Amino acid sequence: MKRLGKWLVLALLVVVLLLSAGLFALQRWVGTDDFKARVQAQAGDALGVPVQLGRIAVDLWPVPAVVLQGAQVQTRPALTAERVEVRLVLGSLLTGRLELATLLVRKADLPQA
Repeated sequence: MKRLGKWLVLALLVVVLLLSAGLFALQRWVGTDDFKARVQAQAGDALGVPVQLGRIAVDLWPVPAVVLQGAQVQTRPALTAERVEVRLVLGSLLTGRLELATLLVRKADLPQA
C-alpha cells in the first residue's frame, strides 16, 4: 500500500509540474511582441479599424482570464480602455468552442461627437 501511495504522489507531482510549465510557457508566449502584433491585426480586421494594445497577459487568479491592457480602437474619436478582461467558459473551451463567460472593461473612454 505504501508503494501505491508513493506512486500516486509522484504522479500528482509530475502532473502539477507539467501544468505549471505549460502555464509558464503560455504566459511567456502571450506576452511576446509577435503574438501582440497578430492579435492587433486580427482585431483590426474584425473591427475594420486599427487596434493598438499595450500588453496581453493571462491571469489565473481569482478567475482565469485573458487581459488586454492599454487597448485603443483608432476610430474618430479613439475609443480607449485601460484594462479589458475576457473570461471564458472552461467547459466549452475543452470541447473546442470559445464561449465568453464575462467581459470586464475598466476605465473606458468612449467620447461622443
